[in-house]
Amino acid sequence: MSRKSSYDQKFKKSLVTEFLTARRGDPDMTTCSFLEARYPDIPASTFYVWISRYKAEAGAEAGLSPNEIENKYGTEANDLPLGTKFEIVMETAGLSEEDRGAYCRQKGIYGADLERWRQEVLEWCGQKEALSGLKQAYNRLKDKEQTHTDVIDRQKDEISRLNKEVSEHHRILADYATNITLLENFHQLFKGKEDD
Repeated sequence: MSRKSSYDQKFKKSLVTEFLTARRGDPDMTTCSFLEARYPDIPASTFYVWISRYKAEAGAEAGLSPNEIENKYGTEANDLPLGTKFEIVMETAGLSEEDRGAYCRQKGIYGADLERWRQEVLEWCGQKEALSGLKQAYNRLKDKEQTHTDVIDRQKDEISRLNKEVSEHHRILADYATNITLLENFHQLFKGKEDD
């Protein structure tokens, strides 16, 4: 028959601290691998209860960041909103390499994340500039289109005016031709009477 061991709170907390600190050095470490390597007699289910109960307190006492306590690295740390990444990039922009490393440890992020985030922010800024450039180009094209539309409207008005003028000239020419025909007929009429 197996005897159930009881552990005091100090031991439980120190074990959780040891696990969190070990996981800080190896973020891929699992609770099972930790227990198998160091404490094979402690059941994983029991250790999970201890972690949930003591991780916040033990992590804070060990000087771990919230990301380190929650084991959020890599892609999970990269799920931060772009605004937060921008703030972090701005905060670390003027720091020395050593200070930047301390900042990363404190925040639970990797130095490589900072560079990737800086690139994301620059790409976003570049997209904003490109978008701004596209908007300006669109506005210029729209202005040109409006200018062309105005020119076309003026040309249509001019064509309409010229058509009216041509129509008026045709009417005048028709009247003149009618008058000439009438005069010729009149002269023909009297020419025959003069001959009598």
